[in-house]
Amino acid sequence: MNNEESEPTTGDLHDAGINFTPGTTKSDVVAFLYRNPEPGYKPSEVAEHLDISHGTAATTLKCLYEARHIGKTGDGCYHALEHREDLRRYVASLDQLKQMFSQPTSKSL
Repeated sequence: MNNEESEPTTGDLHDAGINFTPGTTKSDVVAFLYRNPEPGYKPSEVAEHLDISHGTAATTLKCLYEARHIGKTGDGCYHALEHREDLRRYVASLDQLKQMFSQPTSKSL
């Protein structure tokens, strides 16, 4: 079997591979990178933005990169991948949940 057959090539095929729990470091890092699609962030910048240790940021970024959830530039900056629509949808759903639960509830009775 060649590699092309075993690797998904469209965003829709990646949905089954998303296994993040909202509120975890992996989820938070993915959300940060996909909300901020600038050229890339070094582990120290991700750590600062998310208020986590440099070691935690570096380890999480490496794991996400190896799983092909994010990309990495030649100078060590991590970034969102343009073709990962599944992860963009995941982050959009996180944003919707946050908005839903941050709105005050109206008391009816």
